[in-house]
Amino acid sequence: MARAFQSIENHELGEGGGRGIDGAVGISQNKSRIEINERYIEAGREMGIPIVADPNAQREGVGYATWTIRGGRRSSTGQTFLKIARKRPNLRVETGVLVDRVLFDGRRAAGVSARKHGQPIEYHTDGEVLLCAGGLVSPLILQRSGIGDPALLGRLGIEVVQPRPAVGNRMLEHRLLMMEFALNRPVSDNPQFRGIRLGLNALRYALTRSGPIARGSYEVAGFVRTRPELDRPDAEILMAPFSWGMYRGKVAVGRNHAIHMFGYPLRSRSEGSIAIRSTDPAAPPLIRPNYLADPYDRQVTVDMFRLIRRWMTQPAIAPLIAGETKPGLQVESDDDIIAEFKRHGSAGFHACGTARMGSDADAVLDPQLRVNGVANLRVIDGSIMPTMVSANTNGPIMAIGWRASEIIRERRRNALAA
Repeated sequence: MARAFQSIENHELGEGGGRGIDGAVGISQNKSRIEINERYIEAGREMGIPIVADPNAQREGVGYATWTIRGGRRSSTGQTFLKIARKRPNLRVETGVLVDRVLFDGRRAAGVSARKHGQPIEYHTDGEVLLCAGGLVSPLILQRSGIGDPALLGRLGIEVVQPRPAVGNRMLEHRLLMMEFALNRPVSDNPQFRGIRLGLNALRYALTRSGPIARGSYEVAGFVRTRPELDRPDAEILMAPFSWGMYRGKVAVGRNHAIHMFGYPLRSRSEGSIAIRSTDPAAPPLIRPNYLADPYDRQVTVDMFRLIRRWMTQPAIAPLIAGETKPGLQVESDDDIIAEFKRHGSAGFHACGTARMGSDADAVLDPQLRVNGVANLRVIDGSIMPTMVSANTNGPIMAIGWRASEIIRERRRNALAA
């Protein structure tokens, strides 16, 4: 997989540290050396966290974040791989399509049934069906297709094509909580996103693709050990030099100078689930995230929360900190911290594991990403991950797509040579 990561990247920091330079995805590093960023990084060093040039290249450290941004624009899969592929005559892109289920000819996937702008439509193929709907939607499509827990499918009157109770189960997610600290000096970026400065920055971005709006939200990233005896980082912490929240019923940047940050246990162990409630593809599913159910996740979460508070007391940054405004010092005990994460925390939007690959009898997919028990059907997205990765999931899922394309091309080459 290291080769897959390198193959997709065009990293401005150049080769080394596992980086790639010839790929389609532009990767840049935050160049905003404003005072609060510098002090935050130095405060991390004072706690024993090494300063690193590229947080993704070392196992532990804090430094300026790298982003999938090129020329001030998000270097998304749509702006990179799809934009390149759309020039090919064998690709047709259709929008406004809601996929319902996979169609089968016996046990061979032969197409998909969908709704296009609300009207039923079918797509048929003699080749493979590649399901890439994500960690939340791919398992729902499989279940509506008759691949899942027979008890669930039976209750909804869905014919079982292949019993796979693991579909939709073992869902892994990151649980995070925003922490906000007020500043006693005007060193945050809050004014840049309010009033006339926001208008000027928007104009600057439109004309030059530069300025605060061209940057990613979280400017400093760190992978840290919440306890010194650990042999590798167990939490990720991100910092943004501004604050936001609900003001008069609307989401807005804070009026006063402040910063915020969040973190989460890297390798979450708490397992949730997702399942269809009906055969209607537009019906909301039943999601049981089961956040912080595992003792490991709770321990890392508590330790990480306290580490962030200690970070704000270090000599390099403490003179700028006026106080903790969210969640506030009333949240003190371990139980208080866990309750706060459950009440006011957020998903990391990193759901995975709901159609996991593996070599065991319960795995949904084999190591070639083929759905076990049927033919011509693969799943290629975050749902295939058997465990949570030690980071965000955008890059790993792109790498999964790249590796899947290699697997499929190799199969076709072998078939033609046979």
